[in-house]
This record gives sequence, structure tokens and C-alpha cells, in this order.
Amino acid sequence: MSTKHPELVSEGVWFFEAPLNGVNVAIYILKGEKTAIIDTGYSYHPEKNIIPAINELGFNANDIDMILNTHGHPDHLGGNTELAKLTGASIYLHEKDIQLSAGPDAHINSNTDHILAMRKLGWQDQVTEREKYIRERVDACQVDHLLHDGEIIELGSGLTLEVVPTPGHSAGSVTFYIRDKKIAFSGDAVMGWGTQEGIIPLYYFPEDYFKSLNRVESYDLELLCLGHNVRWSGSGSHSSAIRKGEGVRRTIEDSKQFFIELAELSAKVDHALPLSEKIATIAKELKDPYQVPFDSRGRIPASSAATIISQLENPYKPSFD
Repeated sequence: MSTKHPELVSEGVWFFEAPLNGVNVAIYILKGEKTAIIDTGYSYHPEKNIIPAINELGFNANDIDMILNTHGHPDHLGGNTELAKLTGASIYLHEKDIQLSAGPDAHINSNTDHILAMRKLGWQDQVTEREKYIRERVDACQVDHLLHDGEIIELGSGLTLEVVPTPGHSAGSVTFYIRDKKIAFSGDAVMGWGTQEGIIPLYYFPEDYFKSLNRVESYDLELLCLGHNVRWSGSGSHSSAIRKGEGVRRTIEDSKQFFIELAELSAKVDHALPLSEKIATIAKELKDPYQVPFDSRGRIPASSAATIISQLENPYKPSFD
């Protein structure tokens, strides 16, 4: 169930879910002495979703001071330029994702977009579709402030955000942590079972992703605010992007369990096989709730293929010794 209207999460913190290809992207509004928006969706989300949400809360567009990005992927910074134009807000992005602010071509040629998997597998028809899709939804943006690991962002009124490095989904993924409120905004650093049935969690740096899960888990948390309404063991279908109490631990544990299963399958596959056959072999071994569909041409969803390729090319199996 999507939350189209802003919902109070904690004093001075609201969220809503903007529609995104059958799922949703979570956008957060933080109001202290300064006001921040965490993530902006695609280029059309500011006008269609973000400004109406701000107005619904009784704020004006020019009340927004900061745009804080959890990472640089198109569905999280695609609306940066439009929202900055509408509000005058400054844009904040981690230094390791700065290249993704350069516009559509930066994503089309990125090593953290599943278009790379399409190219490696020779799926040129999908490459063409993905290029068109990105160009229609992402603008270049001028980053005003480069985020650094451990940085403190003061919004006032008890809203002090710590910038916690949580790479894996991208090199510059961060989690914003409000220690006093025990709230973390993790973007796509924690992906549970994936954003929708048939789509596995997406990450490009396996070791970093797993270690980031441990890092988030190490924090004292009462609320975990995700980047999407990901699937998890607490719900067999799409659920809210907000995890509370025990749901925090379970969502992180679900994320780890998927990672371990994929790591084990990838380690035992015959590495002499062509890439497409290795991916198909692993995909067929995935069990519920991680199963992925094959189309009439024997292809699985490209984002799922991207995660499997990342694990094959950068193998990491956690040690619990």
C-alpha cells in the first residue's frame, strides 16, 4: 500500500511514497530550524509529488533549504535540478557518487546501472530502451555540497544528521542517522528481499553491501527509513518503507540471508560456463522468496542479472568465525 500523502514518522519528520514503475520511491521531509528533503525521485516527481506534499504540510517551496541524497542513482537524484529550481535549496551528494550528477550520459555509462549488465549479456534491445528511459527521467544537477563520511548536518530543533558511509548499492551510498531519535534513512543500502516479486536486491559491490548491512545493524535504531517499500519476511507483498522496532532487525536479517544464499550459489557454479549460462544456472537455483522469472528468450530481469554478475565478478562470502 502506498502512502501518497505525507505521514508523520517522528516529530519534524514525514515521509510519502511517490509512484515508480509499479513500486514506490520513499521521499522524506525533515523540518527543524532548517528544512531538508531526502531524495527526489525522477525529474517529474518534484512538481507532481514533492511540492504538493510540502504544501499539504503547510510549508512553502522556499522553506526548503537542503536536498540530501542517499546516493546518486536516477530514481533518487533525478528530481534534484527541478526541485532546486522550485525551492532554491542546496543539493548535497556524497563525493564518491559525484560523477552521477552529470546527467543522463553519466548513468548510461555508469558501472552502477544495470545497463552495464545488458551490455555484457548482449541485450542491445534493452540497452536502447534503458537509454531512452534514463534520458526521459534524469537531469544533470549542480551539487552544492559534497558529503563526507562522518559529517554532521544540523537542521536544528533536535534534528542532527550523521553521514554514515553505507556503500554497496553504489560507491557513495550513505545513511543519514539521527542518533537522538534513533532513526536511520538508509536509501538503498538495505534492500530486504528486493523491491518487488521477481526482482532480487540490487548491489554492485558485494563485500561493501554486506558490511554496510552490519554497520546499519550496529546502530541503536527504533526506526529504519528505507528508499523503497521493499519486500521482507514481515510482509509477503509491498509494504511501507518504514520499519519499526523488531521490523528493523528482521529487515536487515532478511537482507543478509539473501546475500548469503546468492554468495553460496555463485561460489559453486561452474565458472567455465559462459556468463549467460552461469546467470541462468544461479537464477534457477534461487528459491522462494527470491525466485526470478525467465522470459520467452531465457532472460531474467536485468537488475537481477546485474546483482548476480557483481557477485560472480567480486565474490564475497561472509565469515562468521
